[in-house]
Amino acid sequence: MASDLVKVVINALESIDSAVSRGEPAAVNNHMREVPVVLRALLAAVALASADRPVNSVTMAKAGGYARGTANTKNKDALAVITRVAKVIADSQLDHGEGTEGISELSSKVQERDSTISALRAKLAQSKSDLDVVASYARDLHNRLQGEFDAVAAEKAIKVHTLRPVMSDENDCDPA
Repeated sequence: MASDLVKVVINALESIDSAVSRGEPAAVNNHMREVPVVLRALLAAVALASADRPVNSVTMAKAGGYARGTANTKNKDALAVITRVAKVIADSQLDHGEGTEGISELSSKVQERDSTISALRAKLAQSKSDLDVVASYARDLHNRLQGEFDAVAAEKAIKVHTLRPVMSDENDCDPA
């Protein structure tokens, strides 16, 4: 079985090589028709990941030259694993360190930050709305009670008499 698979892959590669040697366009997907879908998906996924392009079922099917629906029906689990590990394989093959981030990682981080910013903006708008309600309530309460406060202040002004210092002459004072 394994030797048959190797023969199929070698035949496909030789077919591609001979087409290129003749000066024909390298229609790789046409030459790879006999290669199993899982292997074509793996090659496509690693190529996409190494080119820093998104790796998903649609891009893998397009790059691998196979029908996505049939492949997902027959090889769903294998394709899911390939999608998850393609970036790791490509980075390992290209000897990229773990600290390097590609376009897809940066893009997902930007999308995550955009959604966080949107959520925070919505929260800020809600807080402003709540603050406007509280300020409106306080303003209405102040306007309603202003008359009562004025009445209490006027009542206190009537009851309280301000004292004035009385000045006396020195002669009126009896120090003894």
